[in-house]
Amino acid sequence: MRDSILFDPAEIRLRSYLAKALDVPVFVETPDELPAEFVELEKYTSRDDLISEEVGITLLCCSDTRVKAAYLTEKVRSALKRLSWLDDRPVYRVDTISAGGYNPDPDTGRPRYQITIIVRVRGRSI
Repeated sequence: MRDSILFDPAEIRLRSYLAKALDVPVFVETPDELPAEFVELEKYTSRDDLISEEVGITLLCCSDTRVKAAYLTEKVRSALKRLSWLDDRPVYRVDTISAGGYNPDPDTGRPRYQITIIVRVRGRSI
């Protein structure tokens, strides 16, 4: 009989990784009070096979100026290029679907860039 495979929420693990790699807060839920600069992750899709999962994640890089938001976006892109593990799970690949399109927040007008990736991460046996 095969082991069962559990796919931990990749966006939660990616939040943890980015929080350590960046000098700004990283959220999976928008807080009530927004800091001057932050990154927000939104999982939009996933699919799996026997041992790994591909997860689509959009990263919203927000700041109080467009220039700061652009630089934050480049810091996030750099951190994603170094991604090889999410905690104790190996990352097989990170594909960039969209790299830094300007997309101001529709509610506040706040400067924001958007990165969309697909990350393939191994599940764990349970």
